[in-house]
Amino acid sequence: MATNQAILGLIPKNPEVLYFKYLKYWLDFSKSELIGLARGLALQNISATIVKEYPIPLPQLKNNTAS
Repeated sequence: MATNQAILGLIPKNPEVLYFKYLKYWLDFSKSELIGLARGLALQNISATIVKEYPIPLPQLKNNTAS
């Protein structure tokens, strides 16, 4: 396997709130929009800044605590 420096790993700051599976599905859903934000002349690149500033809406989670 070979890669170049244009790789970005994503780790949620709070994995209890943003589940990895949800993040994967959201990124799949947003793929074409993210590609549209890419910059560069010879090689299009989605920078870490673009990814960090890209909004990820969080659904309302059901509160399982008893009232």
